[in-house]
Amino acid sequence: MIRRRWMLFAMLGVAACHASPNSEYYALSAEDGSEPVNMVLSNVTLPGLLDRPQIILKSGPNDITILEYKRWAEPLDTMIKRVLAEDLNASISHPPANAQQLSVSIDEFDADTSGSVVLRAHWTVRSTRHAFAKSESVDSGDTDAIVAAMSRLLNDLAGAIRHQS
Repeated sequence: MIRRRWMLFAMLGVAACHASPNSEYYALSAEDGSEPVNMVLSNVTLPGLLDRPQIILKSGPNDITILEYKRWAEPLDTMIKRVLAEDLNASISHPPANAQQLSVSIDEFDADTSGSVVLRAHWTVRSTRHAFAKSESVDSGDTDAIVAAMSRLLNDLAGAIRHQS
């Protein structure tokens, strides 16, 4: 009986010593220097698949790899809205007088195992819907490069919104 308890404590001790990897946190970043637009970014939506703390990689048309220890530093929808508003130099909460309402829907915003980072989105301003699709190639094993490419694609989306409005 004593031997069994000792074995149980020994196994629990070994299990406790096996440390899981440390999580790494990533944030999207805005580009500097854009002229303000007379818009309020009222809404940003994204698919539930992306609405998670972990960064994902597509490994096939129906296969998703969740990078458990590669995480967003804040909720992705909140971060996209903040960064996109900064890229546009648009208001989020205190709209200027006569500001246009801007609503953005992210359809795809991820990377795949071949290194392709994709942003597909559409936005509505003045009751007109516009579409955006662009991709960029990076080293698929480099999460820093993937996040940097995602930031650039978000800035490109801001440029397209600015150009169409």
